[in-house]
Amino acid sequence: DSVLMPYTVAWEVPVEGFFLVFTWISGIFWTQDLIANFLTSYQGPDERVTDLRKIARKYALSWFLPDLLVVGTDWASIALYYLPKGSRSGTANNYTALVRGI
Repeated sequence: DSVLMPYTVAWEVPVEGFFLVFTWISGIFWTQDLIANFLTSYQGPDERVTDLRKIARKYALSWFLPDLLVVGTDWASIALYYLPKGSRSGTANNYTALVRGI
C-alpha cells in the first residue's frame, strides 16, 4: 500500500491487471484486519482483557473510526472502478484519485 498507491496516483496508472488484483487483496486484507481488531485481547492495567464486549468497546472508542475510513475508501475506489466509464463524471474521477491517495 505505501509504495503502490502513491505510484498509481502520481502517474495516473490505470487500475487493471496487477494493480486491480492488488487493490482487491488490499481491501480484503484490511477488512479482515478491522474485524480481527474486535476479537483481539489487550493488556489492561492488571490483567489481559479477553471479554469481547470490553474489547469491542475499547476498539470502537480508539482506532475503529480511522480504520473504517481507510477500509471504506478502499472499497469506494473498487466500486468506482466498476462503474461504467461513461457514467463517471470528472468529480468521480477526482474522488477516485483522492480515495486512492488516502
